[in-house]
Parts: sequence; structure tokens; C-alpha cells
Amino acid sequence: MRAKSWLVTATELTVLGALPLLLYSVQHGFPGLHDALIFNHARFRGYTLITSAYVHHSESHLLNNLFGYGRIALFPYIFCRLSGHRQWFRRTMVALLLVLPVLSGLTNYFVLPHLYPEVIPLSAGFSSIVAGFVAFLCVALGRYLWTEYDGLVAGTATAIGGFCLVALLEIRWYGTVRPIVGGVVGLGFLTVVSWYLQQRAFSVGLGPQPGLRLFEGVVIAMGWVVLGSLIWDLLPVLPTPDPTGMRVNPIGHAAGLIWGTVLAAGTTQLPEQPTVSHSSTRTGRHH
Repeated sequence: MRAKSWLVTATELTVLGALPLLLYSVQHGFPGLHDALIFNHARFRGYTLITSAYVHHSESHLLNNLFGYGRIALFPYIFCRLSGHRQWFRRTMVALLLVLPVLSGLTNYFVLPHLYPEVIPLSAGFSSIVAGFVAFLCVALGRYLWTEYDGLVAGTATAIGGFCLVALLEIRWYGTVRPIVGGVVGLGFLTVVSWYLQQRAFSVGLGPQPGLRLFEGVVIAMGWVVLGSLIWDLLPVLPTPDPTGMRVNPIGHAAGLIWGTVLAAGTTQLPEQPTVSHSSTRTGRHH
């Protein structure tokens, strides 16, 4: 059983590690096919909705996406391992790699002409999938907190994360947090924390909370930092496109975040074989 578990782990990590090699191979091994793989909005070819995610406009474009993927890739896997949802991880990976590019490409196809009618975009790049991994991490972290602690902790952390995201985007888009937005964020933060403390103090049936181990605390903190840094990179101010198409496409990135959340949350509804989670070793629970 232990040998089988190590084999499964090795396979999962190999797939995660092989994706950068695949992207590099496509970029440098098949340069003559790039035009056929890119999603040209003027010539709708259905297969390019998928293939365009795995080809890049330039070397710097590729390296930027590899850097983003390298920062995020392991975190959803770690939280899925800790919460005992490895089947969910594998299913969501398949959805992000094969379904998300189609959904993101179609979103680009229908939205970009309204924002940039003078440009015929050439969509390419892995960034929408990187955005999907960001969304996957958000859902995986919430599910981990729900499994390891309870819904109150998960909901409180999600709400606080949402307020932090609003503040982060304010700084990204406006260079500062406007007073009205800062007031709303501050009031929301205090309300959520007060509500959590009240529920924990006066509600019955919640039970004591297990202690947070050092490793878990470090991973959670690192996960939040990575989320913030990638969202900062993925959602800049809407750019002015160059004549050959969109080089920075926050619409595609936003689509990756939204559809990634939908796919990651949707795959939680699929049945899983019960596995022993990290929390079960601490509390005696099985999931």
C-alpha cells in the first residue's frame, strides 16, 4: 500500500513538473506550428481554443508564465493532500488543462471585440491556466480549512481574503486605497472578525479548535502571499493593445480566475473514494 501511495505521489508530481517542459518544447521544438496553434479571432478554429494555451508570443511571454506557474503549482496540491482530496486534485487538474482554455478563449472571443473593436486579437499563452490555478488554490485553501477546522473558520478566512483582495486591487488600479473603499473594507473586516468571535464564544456545537501546526501555518501564509502576488500580476489596468493583438490580456486572466473557480468548486460535487486526511490523524475523523 505504501509503495502504491508513493507511486501515485510520484505520478502527480511528475505531471506538475512536466507542464513547464511541455510549454518549453512547444515553444522551441515546433516554431513553424505557432501560427496554426494560436487562437486568431479573425479565423475561428475550434481546436485552437485549447492549443493556444500552450504556445506563446515570445520567449519573455513564456518565461513570465512559467514564473507564475512555478509560484502557484504546488500549493493546491499541498492543500488537497492535507485535506485528503487527492482525487479532487486530479480531476480539477484535468478540467483546468483541457476545459478552462476553451471557456477562457470563448470569453475572450465574445468580450474583447466590445472593448477593443479596432484590434483583431491573437490569443495565446498559459496565463489563463495560471489564473485557474490561483482560483484552484483559493477553493483548495477554503476546503482545507473547512475539513481541518469547520465552516465558520473557512467562511471567515474567505471573507477576510476577499476584503484584502479588494484593497490590493484598489492599490493596483488606482495607486492608493480610496477613502470610501478603505472604509468599506475596514468596516467589513471588523464585522467579520466580530461575528466570528461571537459565534465561537456563544454558539453551541462548534467544538474546540485544533491547534495550528507550524508547517500548516507557514504554508497557509505562503499561499496567501503567492495569491496576492499573482493576482497583482494577472489583473493590471486595462492595457492599450498593440497592432498585432493583445499582449497583456487581463480579460483572459479574469476569465481564468472566474472559470477556474467554477471548475474547482464544481468538481467538489463529484463523488470521491474516502481517503484519510491529515486532519483525521489529529482528530480521528475520516473524509
